[in-house]
Amino acid sequence: MAGRLCGLGFSGNTLSLVFNTLRALGEIRDLLVIENVRNEDHVPYDCGLPHRRIWYEDYVWNGEDVFFFGVTAPNVKAAVLDFFASRFPLTRERFVNVIHPSVQMAYERTLATGIRVEPGCIISPFAEIGFGVGVARGASIGHHAHVGEFATINPGAHIAGHSRIGERTTIGIGAVVFDHTAVGADCLIGGGSVVNKDMPDGVVAYGNPCRVVRERTVDR
Repeated sequence: MAGRLCGLGFSGNTLSLVFNTLRALGEIRDLLVIENVRNEDHVPYDCGLPHRRIWYEDYVWNGEDVFFFGVTAPNVKAAVLDFFASRFPLTRERFVNVIHPSVQMAYERTLATGIRVEPGCIISPFAEIGFGVGVARGASIGHHAHVGEFATINPGAHIAGHSRIGERTTIGIGAVVFDHTAVGADCLIGGGSVVNKDMPDGVVAYGNPCRVVRERTVDR
């Protein structure tokens, strides 16, 4: 049985974006969506690509399959990976990067696997993007910036040079993280925020300037 391109987890919006990128890349192949939540059949995310959907308990391991994340939330991506890795010999090397051809990507950059980058993004020289990161449309990652594993950078956010985004952190729509600024792990930075000083781990913060509002509890 030939290898398939398999989406782990179900989010209609995420899958729609992934399928659009696959179309732009010319990736017409055996496409399988492995659902982790029950969904109605009318969810409009197919984007013109033939595919199949199966419930996660019905998946049969195929040593040639490769994977991408079909969900966006950092804690859900991490949990889905943990679940499948506990049942199958699934390693991070089996994940592909789904990067839209319109992305401006510097040659001198470091990319892990399992990354999704949507149209109109900029990845600057010497940026480092960790495993399972999602960078949404129109966002930019500055030079020498580091984005930790499973983080999500939402549309129009700007991560300036030499800044650091922690693992499983979400940067809201249109937020700006100043250069040489660190945002901790498991944080939620509100949309439109201006982060001009370091943020600790595990907080919800927003505003201009960005301020910690409360601690954040993240379930996995």
